[in-house]
Amino acid sequence: MPGKTVSNQCDDVRRVSTPAYFLDRYWRALEEQGWEAIVLHSWRDLPQRIDSDIDYAVRGPTPGDLMRFLFQFSRRHGWHMVQAIEHEPGAIFCVCQQAAPPFEALQLDVTWSYRRRGHVLLSAELLFENNRTIPGKVFRVPSPGSEFIYLLAKAAAKGKDFGRVEQRLDELLHEDAEGCHSIAGRAFGEVPPADSRIQSWEMWLGATSAFKPVRRGRKFGIGELGLYLRRIFRPTGFYLIVGPDPYNRDVEYVVKNLLPSFREWIVITDAGLRNYVRRKVALVRTHLVINVTTTPRYKPSPDAIVARALETLASRLDKRLAKTRE
Repeated sequence: MPGKTVSNQCDDVRRVSTPAYFLDRYWRALEEQGWEAIVLHSWRDLPQRIDSDIDYAVRGPTPGDLMRFLFQFSRRHGWHMVQAIEHEPGAIFCVCQQAAPPFEALQLDVTWSYRRRGHVLLSAELLFENNRTIPGKVFRVPSPGSEFIYLLAKAAAKGKDFGRVEQRLDELLHEDAEGCHSIAGRAFGEVPPADSRIQSWEMWLGATSAFKPVRRGRKFGIGELGLYLRRIFRPTGFYLIVGPDPYNRDVEYVVKNLLPSFREWIVITDAGLRNYVRRKVALVRTHLVINVTTTPRYKPSPDAIVARALETLASRLDKRLAKTRE
């Protein structure tokens, strides 16, 4: 819907695409660009059921190219791209959201390799090796072995309880035990024998030295330092003034619809140095900062507040993406 204003979009909800349609068209659009993408895990019920953020990997575009493409793609489908948080060098958490009610959001976490706390755990070559199509899906997924090593690396890097990934790892072993063993050996070194059951992999995960560096903590390189400086000078939080709201109903509605882009939310007032410092810190830490003013003023509807906030976030991101061309 090029050229339509947010207010017009709000009046014509039918022309805002659904999350399922948005996702299916997005994977096709990436392929039309000549770029490769794979959904790394939890892909069985997509796009009809979306329970969390979608982790995917790409090959072909630079980060700047992909972000600008996703921004324009969102606009063409009645959405806004409102957030792009670089949480690791070459790993960006993006939020796209409908420009009109019901303001549904998609959280798309893209990576070019699997990197955590400054440590590269899996290369793009391993993630994309023998990737495949699944009947009924328009996107590609990793081979059983590549998904297996990704889930192992993610569990180790994030300190996840093994029980949270055990069922899926066991399914992948039954699907292709030899492939899982082979690629795990290349990725991590010494691993359990090819005929090992899932319990052996649980013991291995707790004892292997492959993940000791990432478990010890963050590695700081030039990429990591640049990332933190960008966060300080270009905060990813958002400050929003909401009119008088004695029952907090508008605040609850606004927060519910904007929170997919932020880690947390807080309410402050304009008064005092303490609140000023608190606000600045919160913005750097990707918080949504709400100022509920008591000053009488024209009070727009909650939908109008959310639509305007999304438009402002998209405009801010557009300006930041433009700077990546320089």
